[in-house]
Amino acid sequence: MRAIRSAWLWSVAVLLAACAGAEEGSRTGRALWLSLDGEGNGPDVAATFLPHAEYANPVCADLDPSWLELRIDAPVTGSATDPLGGATVNIVMNGTSGLDFTADNPIAAVLLKSGTNGHTLFDYGAPGGPGPQWADDGLVTAGGTDILTVLFCYRPQLKVSKTAETSFGRAYDWDIDKTSLTSSLVLSPGQQHLVTYETTVSVVGAADSAAEVHGTITIVNPSGYEAWLYWVRDTVSVGIDATVDCGVGFPYVLGQYQTLECTYSTPLPDTTARVNTAVVETYAGIVDGASATADVIFGDPASVTDACVSVIDDHATPADASDDLALGDVCVGDAPHTFSYAAWLGPYEDPDGCGQHLVTNTASFVSCGGGDSGSDAHTIAVEVPCPVGCTLTQGYWKTHSAEGPAPYDEAWQLVGSLEEDTLLLNSGRTWYEVFWTAPAGRVWYQLAHQYMAAKLNVLDGADDGAVADALVAAEALLSASAPDVKSKGAAKG
Repeated sequence: MRAIRSAWLWSVAVLLAACAGAEEGSRTGRALWLSLDGEGNGPDVAATFLPHAEYANPVCADLDPSWLELRIDAPVTGSATDPLGGATVNIVMNGTSGLDFTADNPIAAVLLKSGTNGHTLFDYGAPGGPGPQWADDGLVTAGGTDILTVLFCYRPQLKVSKTAETSFGRAYDWDIDKTSLTSSLVLSPGQQHLVTYETTVSVVGAADSAAEVHGTITIVNPSGYEAWLYWVRDTVSVGIDATVDCGVGFPYVLGQYQTLECTYSTPLPDTTARVNTAVVETYAGIVDGASATADVIFGDPASVTDACVSVIDDHATPADASDDLALGDVCVGDAPHTFSYAAWLGPYEDPDGCGQHLVTNTASFVSCGGGDSGSDAHTIAVEVPCPVGCTLTQGYWKTHSAEGPAPYDEAWQLVGSLEEDTLLLNSGRTWYEVFWTAPAGRVWYQLAHQYMAAKLNVLDGADDGAVADALVAAEALLSASAPDVKSKGAAKG
């Protein structure tokens, strides 16, 4: 330890021993001095008393020959700057014997000089001390004597500042869904049916890439001394070293009051928020190195891919692209979005149109950047019974009456003036009621359904040569026995 520091600390021990046996008035001054670093406000290091008898006019160089000093004489107040070392200190006085300070350079020690008894030292660099400080409060002279002069002891330090600008790209992922409430139809030859389709496009994800941070590191030598720079290093959080370019080689001498500006950049694995730190180290001379930090925060992407999609529909004619329907464009801010449109199915003409038809309608999209595309299809099974020489099923006649739900077949007009509401023989029930009553094992209804379907087919033009006798026999049986209307399987509606 430096000799002068040893002497000051020995003086403190002597002073405390002397105060222990002093009269009450002396203990009052000591109590004030010892409580300065109590809970709440107060200096960050204990005070050292320097009696006049041993230290008539101490200066910062007595503590460390490499330290400069910023001297402020009474009245001590306001702001002062050392033009040689470049440090600026702001002072707020607490009466005539105490002060608070802030500085733009770390302060190694503060010496409060008094006109009587001695001086008071706050040595932040002493063993067990906190190290140089940027600010402190509650500094008071021993015994409360008036401050005549303040010495701020320090080593010049570089002033380092930095920026952190981020960028990244984002690509969106889309999906498409094609639906319709109609999945099957039964159409007569020549008949058409209007089907409504819905197509929904939505954003299902986004992938960020090419994240990076870049910026500038500004190094200022605020002093009248050369700064010997060993290196400049920039790190993002832990383990990510940026590439730094200062335009000079290292080691490098930064002249008095000169500025060096560096650039840096580095890719990042993702857009997580991080802390970016620049460190400037010196290796010789009186000027110390310094560091600066900046938050790495990502905002909006610098570039966006696949932010919009164009949606088309093939109108169920994929072989003819000229018939494609352009549904429209959708962008991220408007998604999800549903397009609705209607298309006619049919007509299917006799005889080639008879039978089963699978009608597939496909909607597709392509992103504006071309990086994403997709499609979805909906298929409707269309049954077209042949009306000439063909017979239609019970299910067909059951659903193609005026009550629906399938399109109306005009053959019902041949049943009677009331059509499906005509009573079936002498059953007391209409054709419609009988058709919509489940047989549930009852032979009367089983026979009635077969009879009504065959009768409608004959009325619609089918050849009855093979079933004429059977129809007559069925009419007799059905007329001879009435249905059990109270049984389960009541008529629909």
